[in-house]
Amino acid sequence: MLEWRRDVFDEDNAEHGDAKGPEAVCSPQTALHRLNLISCLYKAWRLAFPNSVTNPVIEGVRPSIGNGRNRRLRTLEDDGVDEEKKLYDAAATSSRPWLKPAVVLAVETCMRQAELAGLEWNRVWLEGDSPYAFLNRTKNDRSRSVPLSTRAVAAFRELLPPDGVKSKSGKVFPVETPRAFGHAFRDVVKDEEFPDLRWHDLRHEAISRLFERTDLREVEIMSISGHLRHEMVIRYTHLRTRRLAKALG
Repeated sequence: MLEWRRDVFDEDNAEHGDAKGPEAVCSPQTALHRLNLISCLYKAWRLAFPNSVTNPVIEGVRPSIGNGRNRRLRTLEDDGVDEEKKLYDAAATSSRPWLKPAVVLAVETCMRQAELAGLEWNRVWLEGDSPYAFLNRTKNDRSRSVPLSTRAVAAFRELLPPDGVKSKSGKVFPVETPRAFGHAFRDVVKDEEFPDLRWHDLRHEAISRLFERTDLREVEIMSISGHLRHEMVIRYTHLRTRRLAKALG
């Protein structure tokens, strides 16, 4: 497996301490997913046939993922640019009328592309004092309820058809695959105006705001974002620390 990793990451041609070379065929995250799947298969096989095979995914094979992306929406306080408003304005120019509400919901709810794509109207409650969306299908196969802000409720209402008749499929978004969000996003969010901004950065923005703007505990934020392990949200804790330091004076 070490030889496979060396070939996949083109490690022989990596420069300046980089994890991969110019001919790498996938990212470290993708390779990690594949290695974890292989490891699970070997473990399952050994349960059925003890001592028949040796798991090749040994220590040192899995690549280091690092801290992930840290792209945030710029603010007036940062450099005089309200990138959030600018982003919504750009999304509104899309030929897909659902794109702007989708972008708003990504920022307001932390939902992943697949979760938005599979969302059905019968799992969205917009009335009452505690509106929420129930996700029965998530990345980690665990359902969860996502509370909705007033802006999220407004975005959902914008998606409702004028005549009140919902689609036969019952889906909130008229998309066949989660990738539809990324494709629509790239059509109007250009690097010239939004340098290095990707759809997934909206989820990072949403989670960061929960740490910056609320007093929710980490376990409560994890229940909203859908993270199962503390390690996955630990990189956001510096935001809470910075806010508390300001409060101390």
